[in-house]
Amino acid sequence: MRTLIYPLFFGLALLMVLKAFTERKDAQQAWLTAFFSQSFIALSILWNKDVELLEIAFYLSGALIAAIVGYICLHRIKAKEGSLALDHYHGHSYEHREIALVFLLSCLGFSGFPITPTFIGIDLMFTHVSANQLVLVGLMGLNFLFLELTILRIYTRIFLGQHKKAYHPIAFRSS
Repeated sequence: MRTLIYPLFFGLALLMVLKAFTERKDAQQAWLTAFFSQSFIALSILWNKDVELLEIAFYLSGALIAAIVGYICLHRIKAKEGSLALDHYHGHSYEHREIALVFLLSCLGFSGFPITPTFIGIDLMFTHVSANQLVLVGLMGLNFLFLELTILRIYTRIFLGQHKKAYHPIAFRSS
C-alpha cells in the first residue's frame, strides 16, 4: 500500500506544477498551485520513508514564508492595478519598484535559492529518496525544474516588459 501512495503524490505534485506553469488567467491561482505542489512533494517524502517532521518543517518553512509574502505582493498589485492575467507582460516594476523587489526575493526563496531554509530542505528531500528509485528522482527533479520556471514566469509576466500605461518611456529597437 505504501509503495503505491508516494508515487501518486509525486505525480500529483508534478501535475499541479504543470498546471501552474500553463496558467494564463490568474497569477494568484498559479502561485497557490505551485505552493501546493511543494506540499505534495513533502507528503510524498513522508510516505516514502520514515522522515522526521522537523525535516519536513525545515523544507516547507522557507517556502511557506516566501509563498505568503509573494501572495501578499500579488494581492497588492491586483488591488492597485486590476487584472493579473499571465497572457501578456504587465511591466508593473515601473510604478511598484518596492513590491517588485520583495516579490523577486520571495520568488527566489520559494524556488529554493539559498536565502531561506528551503535550500537545505530540498537537499534533505533528495536524501530521503533511495538510489534505486530513479523514477522518483526524475519526477522530483522535473517538479523542481518546472517550479522554478513557473515562479520566474509569474515574476516576468507581472513585473517586466513594457508598462501598459502609455505615459512611461519605451525603448525602441532602433535606438
